Amino acid sequence: MPECEGEIWYEHWHRYALVRQLCQHRTVLDVACGEGYGAAMMAENALRVTGVDISTDAIRHARSSYGHRANLEFIAASCDSLPFPDASFDLAVSFETIEHIETQQAFIAELARVLRPDGVLLLSSPNKRLYSDAHDYRNEFHVRELYRSELEELLSAAFPHRSWLGQKLLFHSAIWPENRDVAATEYLVEDGGQVVAGRSPSVEPMYYIVACSRNPSALPGALNKLSLFSDAAETVYRDYARQTRRVIELDRLLIDRERLVAERDDLLALRTGQMEERDALLMARTGQIAERDDLLALRTVQMEERDRIIAERDTLLALRTGQMEERDRIIAERDAFLARCAGQIEERERIIAERDALLALRTGQMEERERMIAERDALLALRGGQIEEREQIIAERDTLLGLRTGQMEERDRMIAERDRIIVERDALLALRTGQMEERDRMIAERDALLAQRAEQIAERDAFLAQRAERIAALNMELDYRAGLGWWVKSPWRLVKQIFKGNA
Repeated sequence: MPECEGEIWYEHWHRYALVRQLCQHRTVLDVACGEGYGAAMMAENALRVTGVDISTDAIRHARSSYGHRANLEFIAASCDSLPFPDASFDLAVSFETIEHIETQQAFIAELARVLRPDGVLLLSSPNKRLYSDAHDYRNEFHVRELYRSELEELLSAAFPHRSWLGQKLLFHSAIWPENRDVAATEYLVEDGGQVVAGRSPSVEPMYYIVACSRNPSALPGALNKLSLFSDAAETVYRDYARQTRRVIELDRLLIDRERLVAERDDLLALRTGQMEERDALLMARTGQIAERDDLLALRTVQMEERDRIIAERDTLLALRTGQMEERDRIIAERDAFLARCAGQIEERERIIAERDALLALRTGQMEERERMIAERDALLALRGGQIEEREQIIAERDTLLGLRTGQMEERDRMIAERDRIIVERDALLALRTGQMEERDRMIAERDALLAQRAEQIAERDAFLAQRAERIAALNMELDYRAGLGWWVKSPWRLVKQIFKGNA
């Protein structure tokens, strides 16, 4: 606290300076003594002073800074569980403590316990109505602030007699007699153009200081006065001048900031218009891309359907090819059989030719014999036996002719069968040729479909490449739009740089 300046320094030092006058020949307890400067100030007049704080670091600092005084000690303890016997102290002091704790009743009860029957408690607490409510302010370190009525109700249970003081840092113009004591205090207040004379400040206190006791005669009459506090260096005015310069500088920075904000707003409006136009363009491009995606999906489904049909047709073609190969094998077997049959027929024709030649020879012989028979007919008439022999020869000739006729008929049948087989083979070859032509046509159609699919895939790849380029361009545009944050933040950076430079 000695290192602090401004209002909080004046408020804390004034309280301890006021209580210092009441400490003569008394044992004093300072609860929540902090770093110990107040306890050290009271030890200048007191018989003995004990400072208590829950923070071991604060107690260590207090002992290091002020522990050399024989009538001053510091103890680490909680304010609602004080390590002292009953009726140990004449005066207990606790400034700005009660609002920081939840166990407020236990705290007041402990103070009453360690005080002697005619002991006095001096306690301060912020006025919640003015400190927080009026300024819409909340101190994050305060657990439970109190209104005046709440503080009075809390104190009345342990201390039936109380004397209230108000404290607030005020700005005044002071006039006093030079080289003489002040005989009286005059308090003048301007109110609506009128100057009113009063005996005490008419403003609402920021803090309440309450003197409490169980013995009404123990309440200190020395507190019934207007107490003013100042320091020789007048640090509050230095702080006020510094804050005034800071406010002026902040006002200038605020004007610059408003100008920069206006420029930023104009730039932002311009960029917003550009972004809206680009958003509209982006939406249109997005719609086009969506339509093309739908078309591409449709074309993809169609191509998948065509691929499925081609696959089915490939399967059917493979089946038909297998069937054709099987039929080719059967035709090859039949061709081999026909070749064998043709060889047999040729062999039989050769035999028939040989037999025809033999038959022709025998026919010539028979003609020769017939001529001889004719020549010998005359002799046959005479020779019955010769006639019977001739009839036998004729009968054998007839038999041979019958055999030759049967062979000729068999040859004609075989030739007819061969012709039929050749016709069937020609028909089968014609069918196979038609199937091969149909297969070639289907393969040509498949090649055309595959070529068309390859062209579609190439077109799709080109479209996807164009789409990727458009998406990359859109991403660059979005990155550029995101970069506008620099323009929004730049005025604040400029303000911070100016403020740091001036500081």
